[in-house]
Amino acid sequence: MNFNIMKKGIFILACFAALSLAPGTASAQDKVRAAITSVKQKNAATVAFTVTSSGDFIMGNNKYVLHIGENTFDLYEQYSNEGTGALTFLIPAADFKALHNGTTMYLTYGDAEGEQTMEALSKDGHYPCWNLGKFNSDLLK
Repeated sequence: MNFNIMKKGIFILACFAALSLAPGTASAQDKVRAAITSVKQKNAATVAFTVTSSGDFIMGNNKYVLHIGENTFDLYEQYSNEGTGALTFLIPAADFKALHNGTTMYLTYGDAEGEQTMEALSKDGHYPCWNLGKFNSDLLK
């Protein structure tokens, strides 16, 4: 066997071993986290409800849906910035005012229809379904 070929083979094996043993900062199994970061009156008729993520939100053929209690909202603007994502839902002010404090909020990619509840989906690690906590009208700044 040629000495140069053997050196290259050993080098490749050493690189592979170093990469496989090094601790990573993230894995493909990590679930993207999402949180409410801003709720502001956009204009007299609209509340801008912004959710940001620890990673990019999917930009695909499906849509994101914000669930607040029994209400769903799917009109939003989507942004991506250096590996993080943001969705700003545009909620009619009258609808926002009618929401009940203490109801649970979820963000789903798609309608999340089926036998499992959103609570179960968000706990199972079903991707993507995020529990955003309880609604409170004091979120509006």
